[in-house]
Amino acid sequence: MRINKALIIGVLFIICSLITYFAEFSSLTSILSSAVGMFLILTGLFEMKDYENRTLYLLVVAVLVAITIVLTYTQISSVYIGNELIDYICVVLILAVLLWAAYAFTRTWKLFDGKLSYLRVLVVVLLLGVMIFLEVPGAPLNYPTYNGSSTNQTNLGSFENQWISFDYPSNLTVEDASTSDHAEVYIYNGSEQIGEIVSGNGTITDFIYSKGFTKTTVAGRDAVIGNLTTSENGTSEGTLVSISLTNTTTLDINFEPNNGATLKQIIGTLSIKKTG
Repeated sequence: MRINKALIIGVLFIICSLITYFAEFSSLTSILSSAVGMFLILTGLFEMKDYENRTLYLLVVAVLVAITIVLTYTQISSVYIGNELIDYICVVLILAVLLWAAYAFTRTWKLFDGKLSYLRVLVVVLLLGVMIFLEVPGAPLNYPTYNGSSTNQTNLGSFENQWISFDYPSNLTVEDASTSDHAEVYIYNGSEQIGEIVSGNGTITDFIYSKGFTKTTVAGRDAVIGNLTTSENGTSEGTLVSISLTNTTTLDINFEPNNGATLKQIIGTLSIKKTG
């Protein structure tokens, strides 16, 4: 039995997709890796079996591309964090390459030959480059990383437990009530509690369509940030940052109004050590 290059490369893309998914990296990259992998496996099977039904092949590829477009749109329009325009362009580019490869394949019924042309090398590099690009998390929209260099804050406190670590203004007090199953940290200014960092159940999509909430990235993870308001008069109750930990849990940071500088410092230096 001859070794088929397309089949082998397709399996490698599927493995990459599974690793990306179970490691809770970018779901968009996982979707696209799966699409490329299934395309290559399908093409490899047609090549191995010498099955030259052009209509059936192109129809199956078209269905695969359509499903990928739907999943991609759902991902980018809901929880994906980053520059959506650039992401859409990258996705269209990848799918265009697949469609071009599908058309070219039906002309010769051979995807790879003995000679690896510069064009094919360019296509492989392009696909890998886009996949890597989509793994890079977007930058926070409204809360830049705090680097401790501000002249208004020279003395820092540092907190760390099994769940998280972060820096905070040294005039504040941090109380840790976390357990092995639950993160629970409170921040005090004197005797007044001004903020908390606690484990939550659910997903950040619960807030996506809420008024005043914006998608962002905190500690390299998908997150949303927004103002909490009362239901009676709409006055501000503070700020909530909800960070995605797993498919069913979050890390929620709640702060009272007028504590924006402290919140920026904490989320800018936040490191998540444990997700569940």
